[in-house]
Amino acid sequence: MVTEELVDKLENFNEDPLLVGSFKENFLTYIGVMKSGKYKIDDYLYAVKFVSHKLLGDSDIDAYANTFPERYQRLEREGVTRDQMGAYVTAYRKNKLVIQIMEQTLVPSHVLNAPLYQEALNVQYELMMNARSEMVRMKAAESVLEHTKQPEMSKLDIKIGLDAESKDRQDKLYNQMAEIAKNQQVMLQNGVRLEDLQKLNIRTEQVIDAEVEDDEDE
Repeated sequence: MVTEELVDKLENFNEDPLLVGSFKENFLTYIGVMKSGKYKIDDYLYAVKFVSHKLLGDSDIDAYANTFPERYQRLEREGVTRDQMGAYVTAYRKNKLVIQIMEQTLVPSHVLNAPLYQEALNVQYELMMNARSEMVRMKAAESVLEHTKQPEMSKLDIKIGLDAESKDRQDKLYNQMAEIAKNQQVMLQNGVRLEDLQKLNIRTEQVIDAEVEDDEDE
């Protein structure tokens, strides 16, 4: 996939003064999305450039204009206003490849606000150690303990087996089958033909099924 043309295009995109050299970094950061679908490398380049401008605070239409300057200028020459260009921009913004790259840029709130969390914890520690009020120190200590305690291990409790009713039915069916097998042995020993015994088995199984159904109805 790596060609001289691709390298030249990558270098040109990376030299965009608005991206201040961040394009190449983003190109490598989000390259994993290429595994999730059949995308052209050129489409990926432009999608990364669009997202890079979005990350710098550009509006959708400005990011689109900076990503596709020639296309944007052509639309202007054709008399298309910025408001009218909104349809083109929205369609591109909803492109599956663009959406997947945008999803990669989202930072979980707890990670984004980690510094604030630590600052708040430091304040609680300061109160715990130096507050004049014993109540304040106690509450601060409780807060510090709550937010610094070791995570509890998840306990998984799975019960495998039959309930009493199901086990009773199973035992009844087992006993019936054992009794039938015993009777078959006696019949064979007394000279009953196997063919006749097989016919008898069909009738016996039907009776067993009926008995199980009666138990369920009860």
